[in-house]
Amino acid sequence: MKIKLKSRGREFEIEVERCESFSSQGRGLMFRSRETNALLFDFPDDAERSIHSLFVFFQFLAIWINKEGKIVGKKIVKPFRLHANPGKPFSRLIEIPFCEKYIETINYILGNENIVGKEKDL
Repeated sequence: MKIKLKSRGREFEIEVERCESFSSQGRGLMFRSRETNALLFDFPDDAERSIHSLFVFFQFLAIWINKEGKIVGKKIVKPFRLHANPGKPFSRLIEIPFCEKYIETINYILGNENIVGKEKDL
């Protein structure tokens, strides 16, 4: 499915895989390859939750969104970290793996054209 995001004054779409079941939300990007789809997690209410990247073997961009659809946090999460959160309540989370498919999206969201761009950086 595609969802719309607004960042830095521009709206764009990103292809995501929705994680709806408890087990898919618990698994997230764990044990997947870097070439997997971006994941979307929906939660019932805005709350402060924490994520981890245990058993995720690549870095990814986490984007936290509140119930009004505003981005309340974004962070590059490195492999095998115990804790990451935006410090603000959120109701949606998007995890975007650092891979060729999402280079332009990640670079735009982070505001730097050259953060990811060469195969060796992935």
